[in-house]
Amino acid sequence: MCTTRIDKSTALKLQKVDHPAIPIEVQDEWQHIITLMAKLLRVPSGLIMRLEEEFLLVYICSETANNPYNVGDKEIWFGSGLYCETVIRSGERLFIANALEDDRWKNNPDVGRNMINYLGFPISWPNGDPFGTICVLDNKTHHYTDIEEELMVRFKKIIETNLSLIERTSQLEDLAKELECLANRDSLTNAYTRRAFYDFSKKELGRAKRQKHTTSVLMIDLDYFKRLNDQFGHHIGDDALREFGFVVENMKRAEDIFGRVGGEEFIIFLPETKHEGAMQFAERLRSKIAMLNIPADNGTVSFTVSIGVSECEYSDSGLQQIIDEADSALYASKESGRDQVSLYRNR
Repeated sequence: MCTTRIDKSTALKLQKVDHPAIPIEVQDEWQHIITLMAKLLRVPSGLIMRLEEEFLLVYICSETANNPYNVGDKEIWFGSGLYCETVIRSGERLFIANALEDDRWKNNPDVGRNMINYLGFPISWPNGDPFGTICVLDNKTHHYTDIEEELMVRFKKIIETNLSLIERTSQLEDLAKELECLANRDSLTNAYTRRAFYDFSKKELGRAKRQKHTTSVLMIDLDYFKRLNDQFGHHIGDDALREFGFVVENMKRAEDIFGRVGGEEFIIFLPETKHEGAMQFAERLRSKIAMLNIPADNGTVSFTVSIGVSECEYSDSGLQQIIDEADSALYASKESGRDQVSLYRNR
């Protein structure tokens, strides 16, 4: 049995980060490496073992004769007595010429598979978290030359280089997604930019037409916004926009598309929504905005919005038409005194 001892709470902290998945093409390359390694070292078994939460599992298995292991075989790793457990816990190379001749190892689980000989090295993620081990096992006493051990170390380094590239690629992909999100979003209100709104809404409208669903659009304008900026300052105007965006984000559904198309002009695309539902949503939004109070130097500032609503059935024409119709309804709200909701009715 192994000689290194650590407490279980420490063992459970060995992996601290969610690491990216290993691409299939990388797994295939590792498969070739492990099979080649086992053949060159003339052993029945070459493995990459992986630590996944409380389990130590066979991740890659050499395609060699008399290999008793299969991909997916696993053991609860902590306290299992497996050869690889000691390698992970110690972070060091482990060699056992013949477990049956060593009281520390003669009862370990691998001996039950007649794997009495072992040589293994730890594999780590770039941040030091243990990935698992690379190892070879034999059913007889086996000593390895310096060149053979160097071969395994080289393979280990190839795998760790792969892990580093996988981690780096994942980070770059996450960064690209974040930058794309920033490019598509208005930083003040979290609404989509005009271009992003049109791109996403066109796709959603196309889906609605294919599935014969009705959609609606809301055009929204903050009333007398220039006057608010001139009287209280642009910082108060920014606060008003920010609060407006916060209210919309908390009211809309996940599938609703919220965009900023001008300084104080906004638009919301409501999939699978008839005009009755759109009017109810618009009235709730108008009411909530009217109740906002923005802190200012000498008290608070309130503002209102005017909203125009248009409905688009699946047989209707493109996105721009429904937007123009909602804009016409918005104009009607403004002409009627602002702080109200109007529905486009000229169809």
